[in-house]
Formats: sequence, structure tokens, C-alpha cells
Amino acid sequence: MITLIDDYDNNKKAIINPEDIFKKENKFPKYMVGCFTKSILDYFGEKEEVEVIGHNASANGASPIYKTIYNGEKIGMCMFYVGASPSAALIEELIARGVEKFVVFGSCGVLDRSLDDGTVIIPKEAIRDEGTSFHYLAPSLSVEMDTQSIDILGKTMNEMNIPHIIGNTWTTDAFYRETKSRMEKRIKQGCVCVEMECSALLAVTKFREVKYAQFLFAADNLDEEIWQQRGLHIDQGLTACDVYMQIAMKSVLEL
Repeated sequence: MITLIDDYDNNKKAIINPEDIFKKENKFPKYMVGCFTKSILDYFGEKEEVEVIGHNASANGASPIYKTIYNGEKIGMCMFYVGASPSAALIEELIARGVEKFVVFGSCGVLDRSLDDGTVIIPKEAIRDEGTSFHYLAPSLSVEMDTQSIDILGKTMNEMNIPHIIGNTWTTDAFYRETKSRMEKRIKQGCVCVEMECSALLAVTKFREVKYAQFLFAADNLDEEIWQQRGLHIDQGLTACDVYMQIAMKSVLEL
């Protein structure tokens, strides 16, 4: 029996297309940095050298899109939505508006208790345990991040003396169904962490042929008998956000 995710259609023309709603805007920079934490975006949005150039709108309300100058280049900053489907729709709209290169960062749960809070992880592959990516790429177990993106992130972190690891990530759209047996399978597949967007965002950007890189920072721990919340809280990543943003800014200009 063919399942729905096996029924892949590679026709790039859909009934509703991002460019039907969003037109290319000259004010939009070709570089965009995204994060998933509102407090981080608010922190940078209050800086003097930052200006609002637009908004990402949804039924849940609008969030600002900012522009700043970094190393003489215009770079956008915005908040990405949590979850594969909404984050994929958002990046589609940003591409339609003229963005060509993305670096996105956010928190993840660790599958290895030895990874401390804040450990920086570069995902090599993302296991596709969500549905959105199968509308953009033919069925497969995982989707890889481009080698160039991995190398650029690693080079930036080395130059900044930031310890990091490279490993696979498990992207799921059902975090209340992260069972022990599923986790053990993902560990055998090389996963060191779990999150909710990476495989979908990789799939969209490959389909649309734009540059994309993503890195993660460790938060909660799944590698115990009882789940440990650790650094997963409302301001997750805020204490180190200057470092994360610098990694993203430096890297996006190299893509």
C-alpha cells in the first residue's frame, strides 16, 4: 500500500504559491537570520542600529522583521515559528519576498546526557519524523545539510573559539510522542538531539534552491529515566544570544 508520504509530487506550481501573495521587495536584504525565541528577537530589535522593514503575519498575530548592518552588509532578522509546517510556510514567504540566504538557530533536546546546557550542535542530517518535508522532497529517511553550510558554520565557530559538535538531529512534529523506543532508534541513526523544524526547513530550501544553514543549542535532556527540563524555559538562549547571533551573522555572509 502506498502511503500519503510516498505520493510525492515534484511539480513546483501549486494551487496557491507564495509569490501569488508576496512580491519581491527591494527593502528586503538577501541575507536573513532567524531564531525561534521571541525574547531574543526583542532584545536585538531594541538596538539603535536596527529598523523594522516589515512583519510576518499569521492568525496568531504579527511579528516584526528587522534589518541591521553587519560588516557593511544588510542583514534581516526575524522570528521563526515553532513546528515544521508553520516554519516552512514562513521561509517560503521570505524567499518570495527576496531572501536568498538563511542561517537559523534554536534550542533542542539532547539524547545524550553528557551534552551540557548550551552545547552548540551543527546538524549534519535531519531525520524526517514530520510530514511537511515530504511535500518538498522525495521520500527518504533523512535530509542532509549542504557540506558548504556545515563547513562555514564550523569555520565561524572555530574562529570564535566556540566548542561545538556535529551530529544528526531528529525532527519530529509530535514532541509528546517522543517515546524511549523511538529515541533509541534515532540514537542508532546518529542523532544527538531532537527538535521540530530542521528537516522541513532543509527540504524547503533545497526545493527552492536557496542557501540554508542551521545550528542548535542544547536545552532539555531526554537521556534520563525522568525528563529533565534543564535550560528549556521562556528565555531559552537569551543569556548567550549575542554569541549565537554573531555566529549567525558571520556565517550567513559566507553562504
